[in-house]
Amino acid sequence: MSRAREALVVNGLRILIIAVLVALWEYSADRYISSLIIGKPSLIAVKLYEYILSDLFREDLIFTMQSTILGLFLGIFGGVAFGIIFSHFRLFAKSVEPIILAINALPRPAIAPILVIWFGFGLLSKVMVAFSIVFFIAFFNTLNGIRSINPELLKIARVMGASRVQIMRYIVIPSILSWVFAAFKASTSFALIGAVIGEFVGSTRGLGYRMLILSGYFDTSGVFAILILLMILGYSLIKISERVENIILKWRPPATTSLF
Repeated sequence: MSRAREALVVNGLRILIIAVLVALWEYSADRYISSLIIGKPSLIAVKLYEYILSDLFREDLIFTMQSTILGLFLGIFGGVAFGIIFSHFRLFAKSVEPIILAINALPRPAIAPILVIWFGFGLLSKVMVAFSIVFFIAFFNTLNGIRSINPELLKIARVMGASRVQIMRYIVIPSILSWVFAAFKASTSFALIGAVIGEFVGSTRGLGYRMLILSGYFDTSGVFAILILLMILGYSLIKISERVENIILKWRPPATTSLF
């Protein structure tokens, strides 16, 4: 089967599955389970349409996107930089690693309130919650990437007179790029989660804040409308990160998607 035909079949199956699930959902609402509990696709579509046309939508979307993107890039940059520095100082690394593991073990919803106290109800506290998640993903991926480098390759480079800068440029950075982009792709959705958690804890705008307000009014369809927006936003960020990864790492062989 050609790639074009395969893509057509896959997209058709996706649309069919979604259509069947939505139809079953619409049929079941108020017949078997109250729409106050599970919502109703037709009502969710109306809520979504009204919200998108309102002035609140643009303000909430921009606020959540700013928190997500800033937290994502600051976390990736900080995690990669600290991972590289961490790997160069063995005694320091051994001393600090248990502390880093302990901090990473803290549930992010548990530290979000203290971040709101420290940084206020504005954008910065949401950025810091997203940063606190992304940083550790990038840090540990970078560290694992560096530790996976063949020691013999480093010894050969030193014997040939390569400087630390040259080793970093020609061996370390190319070796960890795949690990860094794996962290980047995984972190896009986690950055969005962090931003929404921050909005839950304390905010005056944002998609997470709007969803919290709607849940207080028991507006199930409104909550589902925001969830759909968050799902679309998260999926879009993941696909963008995949596109960037494929452009920068185009020298890699294509990944195997099936065992058969």
